[in-house]
Amino acid sequence: MYSYKIEQAIKAAALLHQEQLRKGPVALPFVTHPFSVMIILRDYTDNENVLVSALLHDTVEDTDYTFEEMEGDFGSEVTKIVRALTEPVYDGEEKLPWL
Repeated sequence: MYSYKIEQAIKAAALLHQEQLRKGPVALPFVTHPFSVMIILRDYTDNENVLVSALLHDTVEDTDYTFEEMEGDFGSEVTKIVRALTEPVYDGEEKLPWL
């Protein structure tokens, strides 16, 4: 499944994560992670909002992108899904270490 909304999410994820690298022994561009998640989910669903959410699932945690911007760009259903997947920050503290 490929749509205009998915294309926009691909562009947004690539732009928002453009300077980030994956943690680990090989410094791959971070955007390979949300792309991989979307490809895995594509085998199980053709729900456009789920696939878009997969591409954007780390943007609020790892970039300056906000839920308000996401809702304006991709709608309330995508924002609701991503919000459910986003690690909460308690009392302004840093999020938990990735390990």
